[in-house]
Parts: sequence; structure tokens; C-alpha cells
Amino acid sequence: MDLIELEGWTWRAAWDDFAFGIKYWKNLKKISILGDKRWIKLSVTVSHKLIPAEVRFFDSYRKKEALDWLKC
Repeated sequence: MDLIELEGWTWRAAWDDFAFGIKYWKNLKKISILGDKRWIKLSVTVSHKLIPAEVRFFDSYRKKEALDWLKC
């Protein structure tokens, strides 16, 4: 997920993300989150304990590394 330009947040968007997660829960293996905001990094720290997939945060300047990690 590329969250570099994320601005704002709505309950509808959160619900859509939740519904997606429930639908594909067992299929998720890796989630790479790209961002530059401290709260995003914190949410990854918390969420990785709740999600069966391996979740990693990458700073915005590490996009290639984030994509490479997903591929291996």
C-alpha cells in the first residue's frame, strides 16, 4: 500500500478496508506499507500482531526495497 500522499480518512474507507481484509484474510501473505507519516508506522506496529500476514513498513524513499521484499 502506498500511503505517501494519503490525506484524510473516512469511516467509509475504513469499512471498505475492513471488508477487504475479512474477504481475503487467509490469502494475505505479505503486506508492504509505504509512507512518511509517524502514525502510519505506529499503526503497522500494532496491526502486524492482528493480521496473519507479514507486515512491514517502508519509508517513502524505500519504494524499490518495499516492492522487492514483496516479490521474495
